[in-house]
Amino acid sequence: STMVDPFGETTAQQLLDLLANNPRLDELYLNTQIEAIDGLFASPALKQVRVLQYYFGTEYGADGDNHWTGYPLSALAQNPAATNLTTLRFHPGRDTTLDLGEVTALLNSPRLPKLEHLQLHMTTFGDDVCEPLIASGVLGRLKTLDLGYGNMTDAGARLLAASADAKRLEVLNLSRNALTGAGVAALKKAGVRVVADGQHPADEEYLYEVDRE
Repeated sequence: STMVDPFGETTAQQLLDLLANNPRLDELYLNTQIEAIDGLFASPALKQVRVLQYYFGTEYGADGDNHWTGYPLSALAQNPAATNLTTLRFHPGRDTTLDLGEVTALLNSPRLPKLEHLQLHMTTFGDDVCEPLIASGVLGRLKTLDLGYGNMTDAGARLLAASADAKRLEVLNLSRNALTGAGVAALKKAGVRVVADGQHPADEEYLYEVDRE
């Protein structure tokens, strides 16, 4: 965690060493930026991990084109060792968001057959994630999907409401998005078990909030 000094400058290699020395550790919660996190996401060491949380990552891309690459989810999507993951939880740090292309790669990954719980926070792609979600088929496998801290509107809610797979979710969390009562009502009418607390106007103030769980 960023609140615990010894871990403030942890590298991916140190985490890989940790996993190697603790072969029964199967839940890994990271609440601080990790240097070269793609090394962990692509590592065979993840074979032992069921629950992976990575919060507050803010690594800046080396290409210098003002593109944030703190969450290289495609590296995880391509990892053959990811097959035991049941839970993925991502909440980027300030000034960082999840990239739609990286998220789409994760949704379409054949390497995550046991994934049941998926959290994707701090997004700016709004309704555009709905079609990849539906097309990927992942909604039919997940138990919970948390898309809080985003800017999805009623248009996205209606797309999800029309999906038969969305009705299979035990919980769809759309808190801190840009829905109105009409969008929430459409989901509930369709039989989707939705949580939609604290909706906001379509601004970006939510990107500076902290998931304090």
